[in-house]
Order: sequence, then structure tokens, then C-alpha cells
Amino acid sequence: MKKNRAFEGLSEYFKDRILQKTIAFVMLLFFNFNIFADIVPDPASIGTKVTKTASGIDQIDIAAPNKNGTSYNSLKELQVSEQGLILNNNKNVVINTQIAGLVVRNRNLDNGPEANLIITEVTGKNKTNINGIVEVAGKRADLVMANRNGIFVNGGGFLNSDRVTLTTGSLQMKDGDLVAIDVSQGHIGIGEKGIDALSLTDLELLGKTIDIAGVIKASRETRVMVSAGGQTYQYKTKEVKSKGETYSGIAVDGKAAGSMYAGKIDIISNDKGAGVNTKGDLVSVDDVVLTANGDITTNKVNAGKKVVYKTPKKVRIKGETTSGKKVQIKAKETEIDAKVITGYLEEALGEKAFEIESDKTKITSKIEVQGKVDIKSKETENKGEVFATEKINITGQKLDNSNGEIRSNRKIELDVTNTVNKKGYILSDGLTKEEAKQEEESKKEDNKKVDTETEKGINITGAVDNTEGLIKGREVRIGGNLTGNAKGKVESIGALTLDGKVIDNKNGTLKGNIKKINANKFINDEGRILTNEKLDIAAKEGSNVRGEIFGSEGVKIVGEKLNNLSGEIRSNRKIELDVVNTVNKKGYILSDGLTKEEAKQEEESNKKEENTKAETEKGINITGAVDNTEGLIKGREVRIGGNLTGNAKGKVESIGALTLDGKVIDNKTEH
Repeated sequence: MKKNRAFEGLSEYFKDRILQKTIAFVMLLFFNFNIFADIVPDPASIGTKVTKTASGIDQIDIAAPNKNGTSYNSLKELQVSEQGLILNNNKNVVINTQIAGLVVRNRNLDNGPEANLIITEVTGKNKTNINGIVEVAGKRADLVMANRNGIFVNGGGFLNSDRVTLTTGSLQMKDGDLVAIDVSQGHIGIGEKGIDALSLTDLELLGKTIDIAGVIKASRETRVMVSAGGQTYQYKTKEVKSKGETYSGIAVDGKAAGSMYAGKIDIISNDKGAGVNTKGDLVSVDDVVLTANGDITTNKVNAGKKVVYKTPKKVRIKGETTSGKKVQIKAKETEIDAKVITGYLEEALGEKAFEIESDKTKITSKIEVQGKVDIKSKETENKGEVFATEKINITGQKLDNSNGEIRSNRKIELDVTNTVNKKGYILSDGLTKEEAKQEEESKKEDNKKVDTETEKGINITGAVDNTEGLIKGREVRIGGNLTGNAKGKVESIGALTLDGKVIDNKNGTLKGNIKKINANKFINDEGRILTNEKLDIAAKEGSNVRGEIFGSEGVKIVGEKLNNLSGEIRSNRKIELDVVNTVNKKGYILSDGLTKEEAKQEEESNKKEENTKAETEKGINITGAVDNTEGLIKGREVRIGGNLTGNAKGKVESIGALTLDGKVIDNKTEH
């Protein structure tokens, strides 16, 4: 019996304790019901009142503004539900709103004007979620929502406001006015449901880091600014100043569905090393400007005017980029892996529509420019296609156009130390790759060209390796060495100028109005040098082994040694070889329009004699020694000024005078 009473006493004790705790908890809820509320005013805030509209929507009666119209509202907690939030800036008896219906007047405004700028700043520890529409009731006002803990927008939007600023920065106030925003922490996120900014003129996101997983949807008149990193933002002037902090990650991260549609888009990453990565679309009626201190990567970009990239690191263009006026890139490295179309609004003005300033540039896609192209890059690699309706200018130390295509309707200027064009195409004056491959089409192009054009042809200042490549234009100049042209072609409809000290045309073709080659060495083994002008070559050493040299109006070669083994040197007029030693073993030196086939036939030779009597520049003049073993030298007149060191199975023939001035004339049949 005593035992049972003991248990009963213990049971009563626990019942009392539980009852006391329950009462305490209920009283805590009763006196502190706001701890679970979406909006909790800061006790230090003067005048800010939290209530609900008649339709049950959360409402903040904003504090009375100062003399300049700024209403500052400090809150411990601010959450915007899917139903939305009313910021009451109404001093009328009642006013109609889009999300809440009728809203009564805000008594805080009874003794003064409505606000021009409404500021909400969260001083508590939780981030702000904006899942619905924030509407200003009454007079239209700009809005600044600040929370250093972070802001997340997922299906949110704004009504009856022009300029909305969402920031994780601290507010710098003076006399009740917002002077600047100092950002050093906090994350801003845009969720999959995105943000509606269609009614705004300005949407500004200022956070230490920002990611965008949904669509930022704005109007043609809206400026969207996304600025990440340590920064100070001057509110009135809209000036962003970096604090020079360091961050190694992605400061602005746009997911695949994270797109922006606006009148103008500015994306800024302020921290050193911090990058921008947008996987969604950036669409702007005006400009898209991306500024970072780290890498910038973009997917699809479409701007009515300009697309601008600025970073001391790398720019990667991975999606189609379209711009009405200009695409401008300033970066340490540039990679373009997607199609770029630009300049269609400026085509008639001949402006620069595509500019790159970079240490290293790599292009693997098509760049289509209505206007001028200007690339300043120490190293440029083009595996794609660069086309411009106006001049293309590339400046740097190295250009690798192997398997690439550089094309212009006008001039191409390559101010590059070393150009590699292996299996590549460099075509000016409207030539296409398909036309350039066909001789017939090339001839048609001759007739298409207009002599009044001032910017024409191709000018390459440095050395060129054109192995299996094609360089063709109305005029072509190579200022440096031609280091290789095997299976390649350098062709000009007009003047072709080769100023290098080494001209290596082995197994290649040089064709055009070549007037003079001044080199230390030229190699034309199994190659072709063809011109409709008089060809003047000055080279210490020349090799034309199994090659062909043709100058319609004459050929003059000056040097110490010329090897024409199994080669062919021809002209419709005179040939002058001012060479110390000429080797013509199994070779052909033919003037006055003779061809190799004709020279073999006596009848054809006689025809040539009849047809060319009126010519003034005629015959062949060789000043030095000649080895003509198994070779053929033939013209209307022939003179050999030096020794004939060999002529076994060879022929030296003249239709007219034949002069041999050497001290040794070796005309043996066999050696």
C-alpha cells in the first residue's frame, strides 16, 4: 500500500512539471507570436508597421520618408510568400492594387509626401526569400532590399517601381539618404522560377556571389545589372568600384536555364580571380557588357548593339553570339567555339564590328562580320572561318591558319611575324573558297573586280608557310620569307610581290604579276613561278629542279648560281641570265614564245621565227658559264658570255644570231 502511494506521488510530480512546461511554452508563443512570422519589424525601426491587407496579403506600412523622399525600414525578418507583399506608399483613403485589391492609406504618410525610395534592410540572421510579387501601393517608388545574410528569388517580381536593387551589402546612409552600398559578403540566388522585372527600368543585383538558375525577364527598356564580389556601389551615379578582394571561384554563375532578357545587360565580377559563367541566354535590345577579374564563359548572347567582354583572364564563347554593331573582347586569352555574327547595323558605315585584344586567341567556329575585323593577339590560331565585308587586320607574333579560312570582300592585312597557312585559305576581294579552287571561276573574278577600290588585296608582313594552302587576292604581298609552299598556291589577279630573303616554292605555285624577287635564295624545285609581267629575280642562289619559270614579258635572273636541272625557263620575249654559273642539265631555256613541245619540232620553230620578227626584246643572253648537258637553249638570238662547260646530248639553237664568248666551248657528245 505504501509502495503504491509512493508511485502516485511521483506521478503527480511529473504531471505538474509537464503542465508547467506546457503553460510556459504557450505563454512564449502568445507573447512572441512574431518569431514565426514572415515579416518582423526591428524594434529600433521608427514607424514601420507590419499588417495584412483586407485580402490577407502581407503588408508593410512604410516609415515616413525624409525630406528627400527616402523611407528607411529596418526589419528583423523579411520573407515574401507566393501571395506577395504590399509596400504601402498610399496616402489616399483607399487605392487599388494588382495583387491585393483595395489597400487603405498608410497613416505614417499623413503629415508628409509619399516616398520616392523605399529601403528595407534586414538586421536579423536569416536570408530573405522572395517567392511572390512585391508591389508598391500608391505612388510609384524605387526599391532597395538589403540583407547581408543573402537573398533568394524564386518566382518573385516587382510592380509599381522603376528601379529595384537587391543587395547583400551594408547600406551607407547620410542624413537619412542612401549614399552607397558596401558589399563584402552574402549570396544572391535566382531560382528556377526566375524573376519578373518587366515593369522596371533598372534591376540591380549586388552580392558577393550570384547564381542564376531561372529566367530574368525584363522589358526592352530595362537595364539589368548583375555585380558580384567585394565592391562599393554609388547609388545615385550607379558607379561600381572594386575593393580589390580575391576570390578563386565563379562569382556570377548562370545555369543552363538561367537566362536574361532585357534592354541592356551588365554583368560584373569585381574580385581578383573571380569569374563569370553563363550557361543560359543573354538577350538585350541594347548592349551586353561582361566585366570580370576572372574567366568569362558565355553561351548564347544576342545584343541589338554591342557585346563587350573585359577581363585580365580568359574569355570563352561557347554559344552563338549575335550583335547588331560590334563584338569587342579584351582578355589575356580568347577562345571562340561558337558562331559569331556581328555588325549588320553598321555595314554601310565600314566600322570595326569585331575586335579582339588578347595575348592568345583561338577560333574554331565561324565569325561573320558585316564591317571590319581587328585582331591584336600575340598568338592567333584559326581552325574555323573568319569572314568580313570590310578589311581584316590581324596583328601579332604568330598566326596559325592551318585548316582555317580568312576571307574578306576587301583587303586582308596580316602584320604578323610568322604566318602558318597549312591547308588553309587566305582570300581577299570577295573570293570564296569554292571559286578560288576553280581556274574558270578565278578568271570570272578578274572581270568582277573594280579598279577604283582603295583597300584591296593581301599584305603579309612576315614569314609565311603556305604548305598545301591557298593565298589569293587582287594583289598579294609577302614581306618575309616564304618558308614553304609545297602543294600550295600563292596567286594574285594583279601584282604579286615577294620581298623575303628566302623564297621556297618547292612543289608549289606562285602566279600573278610578279615584277621582282630580291632574295638570297629561291627554290622552285618541282614548282611553278608564272607571271604575265617581266620577271626580275635577284638571288645569290637559285634552284629550279624540275620546276617551271615563266615571264610573259621577259625573264631576268641575276645571281651566282642557277640550277635548272630538268627545269624550264620560258618567256614570250627575252631571257637574261646574269648568273656566274648556270646548270641546265636536261633543262629548257626558251625565249620568244617557244614552248617545250614546239622547241622539239623544227617546223614549229620556223613558225615562231615568222611570227616574232617585229619583236624588239628578243632572244637569250647568258653572261656566265653554262652546263647544258642534255639540255635545250633556244631563241631568236642566243648569246653565252661565259664558258660552255658541257653540252653532251644538248642543244644550243638560235633562229638568228648565236654568239659564244667563252674561253672554253665544250660541245662533246659524251663526257
